[in-house]
Amino acid sequence: MIRCVRADLRDGNGRVLGIVEERDATPEQLAIRELNCGVYCFDADWLWDHVTQLKPNGKNNEYT
Repeated sequence: MIRCVRADLRDGNGRVLGIVEERDATPEQLAIRELNCGVYCFDADWLWDHVTQLKPNGKNNEYT
């Protein structure tokens, strides 16, 4: 699974302050030309045994 989000928010020293989903980003955040892509690797047998335990949550009812 690969997941990309639109904007990284950094402080003056370049440290990440936050990550914003594209649909939640402000116009200023959308102007940031940096993506944060995450890759998840799973053992398939373990994943299929446990996937039913995932429950949606948060304001967007997403699986996080």
